[in-house]
Amino acid sequence: VGVIYDPGNMVCEGYETYKMGLELLGDYLAHVHVKNLMWQLKDVSLIGTAKWQTISVPVNVGCANIERVISDLKLIKYNKWLSLEDFSDTPTEEKIKKAHDYLKKIVKHP
Repeated sequence: VGVIYDPGNMVCEGYETYKMGLELLGDYLAHVHVKNLMWQLKDVSLIGTAKWQTISVPVNVGCANIERVISDLKLIKYNKWLSLEDFSDTPTEEKIKKAHDYLKKIVKHP
């Protein structure tokens, strides 16, 4: 049995500090989804209530701090898979290259 760690989903539900959540998962941590979301104003009701929604954005742009996630993964000695999940409007080849380059910088950073 393993758990998929998904900091992108944590933008909208189930947020805990990254390090604490990773430490609690321990050996059950199977792999990590690398994706990001951000909040966007969807509508304002007639009486002024704001209605928000999450949208997919490139991994380096959204509310999840991917650099911090990777840093905390290093602290717990995680050496398994990172899987990219990016539903933003960026063309596929471009988002894969940009995400790869970004993640490579983070992983190599001490």
